[in-house]
Amino acid sequence: MLNGRTIIDTINSIVPISRFNKGEANKIFDEVKQSGFKIVMKNNTPACILISPE
Repeated sequence: MLNGRTIIDTINSIVPISRFNKGEANKIFDEVKQSGFKIVMKNNTPACILISPE
């Protein structure tokens, strides 16, 4: 565990970039607000990490 996060938490935080292409950006941003962060994947590699400012 890293800072109280489990591997399952990390796996659940992964978001494929195709969700942005499908118009789900607002939903993803809401998920970031709830979870604190999301890892955006592009071509099976991390492209960026979205972090909530709160």
